[in-house]
Amino acid sequence: MQPRTALLVGLVLGGLLGFAYLLHPLTLFPSLVVWAWLLTRHPGLPAIAGGLIGFGASWMLLIGRVSWACATDHTCVQPNILPLWLAIGAAFLATGLLLALAARSQLLDR
Repeated sequence: MQPRTALLVGLVLGGLLGFAYLLHPLTLFPSLVVWAWLLTRHPGLPAIAGGLIGFGASWMLLIGRVSWACATDHTCVQPNILPLWLAIGAAFLATGLLLALAARSQLLDR
């Protein structure tokens, strides 16, 4: 699998994992098993980076969207955990970006 294709597959799979986890947390464990199985068949840093970027981006987008919708609705009651969850999503996203840069530099060195 080409590095660009692996990155794209990782992005899609990571985004789906992020959405699935936010919809129902129990979906994380089976989907991580499938993701790990796919990575053993097609190992590579770009796929891992794409998965982390997709998961972190979808996590931040959904949490931010829900928070924004709740901020404009006076009847919405939500605990103030937004900074923590956004920080977790940002950590996934930043780690994925760093791994993508590392994979890019490895490919350029060849």
